[in-house]
Amino acid sequence: LAPGRLNHIDVNGVNVFVDYAHNPAGLDALGEFIAAYTDGLDSARAEVHKRRRIGVIGTAGDRRDSDILELGRTGARHFDLCVVKEDLKLRGRQPGEVAALLEQGVREAMAQGARAKEVRSVPLEIDAVRWAVEQANAGDVVAICADQTDSVYSQLEELGHSAMHE
Repeated sequence: LAPGRLNHIDVNGVNVFVDYAHNPAGLDALGEFIAAYTDGLDSARAEVHKRRRIGVIGTAGDRRDSDILELGRTGARHFDLCVVKEDLKLRGRQPGEVAALLEQGVREAMAQGARAKEVRSVPLEIDAVRWAVEQANAGDVVAICADQTDSVYSQLEELGHSAMHE
């Protein structure tokens, strides 16, 4: 297990991938992988339901505005639902500034007909992870661009255990 490098975790039938994609090229590669993965799952099933692709995206504050906007647009091209979170590394930015730019990029791409149909801003990473997984149905795929991988893995484990005991 290389933390943050395309780790797969099953959380109650939801396929969760944790990766450290924090720039447009990394997110594009992750999105291409998720597309191929879901296409493979769908071709293996006789009764295909609408598998949603949910992406939790964020980046550090020391990126150019144009790069942050492009990260949002990239997420919108690959995911049905983009959950925008803010990394702890504000690096000179005000709280909420990076998330607002990401959301703007997602909305711009949605207006151009991107795959995304919804964007939600959930600033704290752990809250964003929890919210995204709770929105998913069994068979859906959640891709998490993690900043704090240890906390993300702990949250995913907790979500798996809490659902097993309900």
